[in-house]
Amino acid sequence: MTQAAQELVARLTGFTPGPWQWEYSKVSKHVELSGSPDLGRAFDLRVMTFARLGMNSAQPCFWSWPSEPPYIGDVFKASDIAEPVDGRKHHKDWFQTLAHPNAALIAAAPDLHRELAAALAREAALRMAIIPLLRFANTPSNDRRQQDRLKRVYELLEVKP
Repeated sequence: MTQAAQELVARLTGFTPGPWQWEYSKVSKHVELSGSPDLGRAFDLRVMTFARLGMNSAQPCFWSWPSEPPYIGDVFKASDIAEPVDGRKHHKDWFQTLAHPNAALIAAAPDLHRELAAALAREAALRMAIIPLLRFANTPSNDRRQQDRLKRVYELLEVKP
């Protein structure tokens, strides 16, 4: 894992478990981002909803959930979790950031995508370079440790010897 990827992972903790999906109701004119702690459950954990802000605007509301049942969430309006940005505190009246793990994860999505794409490219290049070497190294051997190591490498690469 690259240094940038390690920093992203370390920074992004405490968010609502996924997968996430957007939900929209034409009847109630309600939109929300919902999560599910595991694939067997309904998407019943709210990640983000919206609330009125002033006369003609809306603000995101982020939810926090305990890691185990009962899932009783707490909601945090953007106006309540806004914090001044380091180095820009003199602009705190009109420029702040949202201090919530779900907001941080959403904001980090482009960086996460870039790191994932780079990791997949590195994996593909490694796979292309190592598979011919493994075939060469896959000669009969009495060394049990070497056989176990080769077996593990094949498992990691998801290829057959």
